[in-house]
Amino acid sequence: MLNKFKTALVLIGKKQFLPTDTDIKNVELLAKRLEGKSEKETLTNILEWQDRNIQYWKERGILELPGYVLMGLSIILYVFALLPVLFLFYYYLASLNILSLSASLLIVLTIFLLFMAWLLYQNTIVKIIYILLFSYPIYKLERAYLALPLQKSSTIDMVLALTSLNGVLCGAAALTIFYLVMSYRPIFRGNPFKTKASKIWGIMNNTFRISLPIHKILEYRMAICRDYAKLTASLLFSIYPNSKVYFFAIPRHVASAVKIDDEYYVLDQNLPVLTKNGWLNSWNRKDAEVYDSELIRNSEGKVTFSWHEKITRNPPKINTEKLTEEIANILGIKQSSQRNEPFEIPLYDYAIYYDDDEITKYSLIRAIKNKLESELCGNIDKVSKIEISQNEKDLIIKVYFNSEPISRLSIAS
Repeated sequence: MLNKFKTALVLIGKKQFLPTDTDIKNVELLAKRLEGKSEKETLTNILEWQDRNIQYWKERGILELPGYVLMGLSIILYVFALLPVLFLFYYYLASLNILSLSASLLIVLTIFLLFMAWLLYQNTIVKIIYILLFSYPIYKLERAYLALPLQKSSTIDMVLALTSLNGVLCGAAALTIFYLVMSYRPIFRGNPFKTKASKIWGIMNNTFRISLPIHKILEYRMAICRDYAKLTASLLFSIYPNSKVYFFAIPRHVASAVKIDDEYYVLDQNLPVLTKNGWLNSWNRKDAEVYDSELIRNSEGKVTFSWHEKITRNPPKINTEKLTEEIANILGIKQSSQRNEPFEIPLYDYAIYYDDDEITKYSLIRAIKNKLESELCGNIDKVSKIEISQNEKDLIIKVYFNSEPISRLSIAS
């Protein structure tokens, strides 16, 4: 019974990260560029491309919650924002003495339910921001209109004590919009004012969309976990249309994965590709829920989604000597016995990524290679020896040089 309930909740929020047939078609050209000569190269290429080209969308990240949680929050805010206006509207209808009190109440409730039904069909909660923004000014205008013929306007304030909260919500909505405008303004610097305003309006609305289409993710080059998962799944479906794609889910996070020879390989935004054990360790989780999806090519061109299983982690086993040898070989370091004072490059959390697996090691070695090249720039040829050791969850690389890598300049006084 509990599993059925969990499945129902996941299916409610599946549109957050489940790609459509259109999404898959929109990544076909990118998928062709990233497809490698082997599975390990293809999976690594996908993650490296995301690492180099997609940045984390911090403004959208505050909404990194399940769809049903967002919808519940939206409804609560919506009710709080709308109640004062509805109360005042009911008071207005009752004061006209044209309709009975019950008829007035029925009209107000009908309006409320229609707006609620409209809200439930939205794929974005940005409209709640607009409701919060305008509900309080509308209330003030209505109150000013009604107060003119009435002697006891204080009665309105007693009935609508909720209005103070409405004002706070209005201010919060205005501040949110101002923050987003100022955050996105530099992105479109140089565009004409009309074009800039249009683009800021568009990206601001897309910030609050529960499910973002792939073409928008590629346009903005920004994403949060569910967007990364959707993009990765689309690429995997495009390259491997007859294979299943899996989603690893923990509270407030999701990542895409594939299964090769009964082993899961998780592609979670950045290099390296992780086994299920490495992924669980990286998030310090003992277990996670796994859901599978399958592409069905029919007239609708849809992706099916179902409950799969729960996975648990095993303690990682690190072979630093072998890893050192492989990194030295790929960088062309001869591992000389000559030693001087080394300097250390810490790779935080990289130990928990390690797994004695061909795909994972290939991806991890490339990630370490990229890190060393970034730190050393053109001085790789001056390295005489490297040593990799483990410090709990971290890997530490000691780098030895044939000579001092940094020139010391004497400055005349």
